[in-house]
Amino acid sequence: MLSHKFTIIEFFYLIVLIIMLNIIEAYAEIGGSNVDEGKIYEYKWANIQKVLSRIGYQDFFDHEMSRYGAFDTISRNADGSSINIINRTNNRALVMDCNGTVKHFKLLNSNSWFDHNNNILMWPDASGQNKNKCLKGDGPASFDAIDPSGQYFISWFDNKYYAITSINHPDTPLAKVDVISNQFLYIFTKRNQIYVFGHTERSVSTPLKAFIYERKGSKVELIEKIEIPRAQKHGSPYVVEDLSPWSDEILLRDMRPFPSLSKFYIYNLTSKELKYYGLATKDRGLFLKCDILEKVQEKYREP
Repeated sequence: MLSHKFTIIEFFYLIVLIIMLNIIEAYAEIGGSNVDEGKIYEYKWANIQKVLSRIGYQDFFDHEMSRYGAFDTISRNADGSSINIINRTNNRALVMDCNGTVKHFKLLNSNSWFDHNNNILMWPDASGQNKNKCLKGDGPASFDAIDPSGQYFISWFDNKYYAITSINHPDTPLAKVDVISNQFLYIFTKRNQIYVFGHTERSVSTPLKAFIYERKGSKVELIEKIEIPRAQKHGSPYVVEDLSPWSDEILLRDMRPFPSLSKFYIYNLTSKELKYYGLATKDRGLFLKCDILEKVQEKYREP
């Protein structure tokens, strides 16, 4: 049997070849996007830091930013007219909107979120401080398990199951969610429906599921369950990045071992059509009404 030991140079060229093949695959894959690209904005944490420094918030982050290392989050409100950036290390938050307005908040603990109108939602954290100012019941199962409107979230009940519950009645499970883990678990509300995305098996590389519920008075009923297809099966996570506030489209991140080769896809929950959108080279993609970071910079450039 022939054997060959790779030299460092040969190994380097092999890595380059793998990267090039992935890029070629990315541009050759199924179709282009029929999404209005002005509605999806992609941001890198490093760029966010630069913008904050330009507008006087250079000390907002006191640590090295990393999508996979820090507990910081960036999310939108219900209609995509504002974003909130939360530094959970020092309990600070910034809310920015399409008018270029920036509001700074000092949070009482790291278990904090915002509703659509930028009211702070807060649950008790491990320290137990400010408990009398917190919402009752357990908090969301993860930082992504509260919907952008701030009406519903997913919590863990009786140490047995995940369920949808409401901000107003957090101790009451409204509908059980058939997921196995709180990892990459997302919830959105739109019109009279609640959308939950997660995995029903231990591995996050397994098929991604969508659960669509309908609000009927005080009840929440499951009306549809969808297995979201993947263009190419492999072992890296396949997760929801965002759900459009205006259509039935979701933005999906197909992660790869090399983050720069991860890909964005658009999936239509009604037509069940999956389309390639582009390389996911930024840390966060959101459906927004405008490029909010650009609007903020424009306002701060005004005389």
